[in-house]
Amino acid sequence: MGRKDRDASVPYYQGELPTDVLPGGQRLDGRSGSEFKCVPLPRGAPTAPVRHLSASLRLRTGLPSRAPPNIAPDRPPRGRPPPSAPTSGRLPPAPAPPARRTVFFRVGTISRAQGSCYAEVGPSKVMVGVYGPRQSHRSAGYSDRGALDCDVKFANFATRRRTEAGQSAEEREASASLARALTGAVRLEAYPKASIDVGVTVLESGGDDLALAVAAASLALVDAGVEVLDTVAACSVCRVGPALLLNPSADEERLAEGTVTVALLPTLGKVSMLDCAGKWSQSAFDQAVDTAVAGCRTLDGAMRAALGPAGP
Repeated sequence: MGRKDRDASVPYYQGELPTDVLPGGQRLDGRSGSEFKCVPLPRGAPTAPVRHLSASLRLRTGLPSRAPPNIAPDRPPRGRPPPSAPTSGRLPPAPAPPARRTVFFRVGTISRAQGSCYAEVGPSKVMVGVYGPRQSHRSAGYSDRGALDCDVKFANFATRRRTEAGQSAEEREASASLARALTGAVRLEAYPKASIDVGVTVLESGGDDLALAVAAASLALVDAGVEVLDTVAACSVCRVGPALLLNPSADEERLAEGTVTVALLPTLGKVSMLDCAGKWSQSAFDQAVDTAVAGCRTLDGAMRAALGPAGP
């Protein structure tokens, strides 16, 4: 369903998020300013998912993917490279990634679920449904605290690679991380002998999927009327050379030397999840965490706008 067909009565938010804003308006290149473009990636590094070879050639060399009808493409004489072609054998530098990525949240998208949310950040798209609270199974035994069951599943068309049968290791790890991020915000003591099921489907994997799933699941819980202490905003920061990239794309994550994901309860000022991968120096790690926290606070404003006046 296109965005023009969406019901205007349902709260949603659409806007842009910066990809590399540091606290205090500091630029990654050392100059002053509150908004700026990303630091370019290393020479020859792709900056966007490439789906076809012709698109890859167009991205890297600037040549059209196919010649116009009835017009033969200009070809240099054999044995001579074109004047604009590099003689060193290296590809020309890729264009810098966009300074901002669009963000979109909409709640109440699944009619059969108690709460739901559809979210986009850049090319990444997720759908979340919340079912419950409902009575837990007898085999689980008595508990004075409710159970929060999270399940993350990648759609067959979400990634370029073929998905495994059943739940893959990546999906199990993402489900565990999602449960850790949400448990600190949900008042499970208010739901004894009950379970709350959170199902996340990644429709398109464009990078920063876990952080987007956490934010969308938090909005779905609020939409379901589940008692929460605060919303949960999450952002990832990856390090590519000396640059720190907020909300990285899938290609930027593949080039990253380290990644940090932070889930934050903005009103309470508490971190509910912190995942770190790769090698980090102490100063770079502190800077990455501060960048992710600043991104979470920016994202929280978009999340509350999607909830409308009824939000927490």
